Amino acid sequence: MNGNGRAVLPPSAVSPVTLYRQPPPARRSRLRLAGRVFSWLLVGVATVAAGLGGGIYLFFHEELGTVVAKSPEAKVVQKRLAVPEAGKPATALVIGYDRRFTGP
Repeated sequence: MNGNGRAVLPPSAVSPVTLYRQPPPARRSRLRLAGRVFSWLLVGVATVAAGLGGGIYLFFHEELGTVVAKSPEAKVVQKRLAVPEAGKPATALVIGYDRRFTGP
């Protein structure tokens, strides 16, 4: 059924047949090939740069973690400035000013 209640029959054997052909593919230009190579090269360079940046960040992050106090005064201060454990009480100092509307 074709939606209006009538059956859709196949075309008869003597009806004209239209032959459709695909157009031939366009030739690839050298400029297009160079653009594709350049874009893949750019993706590769960006990937290497991102990996290198992440490696440098990780290296410096680990190096700063190994810095320890060397003088006796710094060792004493480091013990006093220990980070409190989770769930334990901590003290914080908040410095600032409060400015509120006082009304007319």
